[in-house]
Amino acid sequence: MNIDDLASVEYGDMEGFQRFIFENSQQHQLFRDTLAQTYGISVPAYPLDNIDPTDVDAWLLDHDQEHAAINTVIGLDNPADLLDTDWRKEGDFYDWLNNHYLLHAQIISTLGLT
Repeated sequence: MNIDDLASVEYGDMEGFQRFIFENSQQHQLFRDTLAQTYGISVPAYPLDNIDPTDVDAWLLDHDQEHAAINTVIGLDNPADLLDTDWRKEGDFYDWLNNHYLLHAQIISTLGLT
C-alpha cells in the first residue's frame, strides 16, 4: 500500500493521476476485504479503478458513496463531501486530494492497516 500516491498527484499530471486511480482502487479493495474477512461486514463496491474523463461526476458519486459506507460501518464521521468539487479548478483539485488523503489515513488507522 502506497498512500503517498494519493497525495502526490500534480494538477494536470495524467500519469500521476493514473497512479492515484490505481492505488485508490487497490486501497478500497483492501478496505472491503478487511471488513469482510475480519469483521464479517460487506460494503458496496463501486468501479473506482476507471474514470471517464468526460464524466468525472459519476466517479465522484461512486467514490463518495463507498467512503460513506465504509466510514459508517467502522464508526467514523461521514467523510468530507467528496462531490462538492470542480476538478477544472486547481485549488478545488488540491482541496479534494487533501480531504481524500485524510479519509484514507483515518480508515487505515482504524482498521489497523499501517
